[in-house]
Amino acid sequence: MQIWIFYAFGALSLIVAFNLCFQWAVNLKISSEKLLLYFFFGGFIGFFLLDIPHLPNLFLSGRLGLLMFWGIVVALLSVAANYLTVASYKTAPNPGYVEGIKSSNGIFSTLIGLILFGSPVFWLKWVGIIIIPIGLYFFLVEKNGNQVKSNHWRLLAILSAIAVAIMFIVWGYMSTTLGFSPMEILMALFFFATIIFLIIALFKPSPWLYPVKSFWPVILAIIFAIPANLMNIMAIEKYGSAGVPTTIYNIQAALTLIVAGFVFPEGKGGELIMKKAIMVGVILFGAILIILSP
Repeated sequence: MQIWIFYAFGALSLIVAFNLCFQWAVNLKISSEKLLLYFFFGGFIGFFLLDIPHLPNLFLSGRLGLLMFWGIVVALLSVAANYLTVASYKTAPNPGYVEGIKSSNGIFSTLIGLILFGSPVFWLKWVGIIIIPIGLYFFLVEKNGNQVKSNHWRLLAILSAIAVAIMFIVWGYMSTTLGFSPMEILMALFFFATIIFLIIALFKPSPWLYPVKSFWPVILAIIFAIPANLMNIMAIEKYGSAGVPTTIYNIQAALTLIVAGFVFPEGKGGELIMKKAIMVGVILFGAILIILSP
């Protein structure tokens, strides 16, 4: 077996576990800002410790200020995306639905790249761009008699997908144009996101401490998230391009949907309706076409 396959499916398994932990934490009524503050702080400690051997080179390069500036930018986008994601988890019938909508971020990043940078869009991407809105329409709009049923979480998930798309564009600029490593970007992102969520938490009247059992999903989310990011990076490096490993990574929406349907009770993230599951599959198929297109 080629080593990139191990990394790709390892990252896939871990990110599904991470999604389920976040739904678990949401079910325990941990406030969004505290949940994300604890998560990003723990993640920063992990990435900082892993990147210690490379820190002297970063300081000596004279590019620390540049990393801090763009780190703030990418952190703000990550804060928006994650805050919206957790908010949508709170009322979504299944976290896999949210992740399915978020996987449509490829359409937004493609269109942003086309408008701002004139990036070429090949025919396979256009097919994906057409398929994704079809899946989104039938997924987002539910008809109940003559009434059109709509829930707030759907809008939050779409806004999160847009924030993720812009974040990926900034990440790509930091990596390819500025030459920062994924570990440097992750360390900066988690550091500034921690500060931002700390500021938000200070102005939000909610408990700082929760029962010990409430911290387990947060601790496990950190444990799963760090290797998931590292294994995804390794899969891309070993494969030689992002297309196929990222496609495998995006399957997490479908797996999260299925596993959540068995793990959580209905009303707390455990809904599993065939029509919605199929539409998540349609959105993922469109996303895969965009990813695999040149």
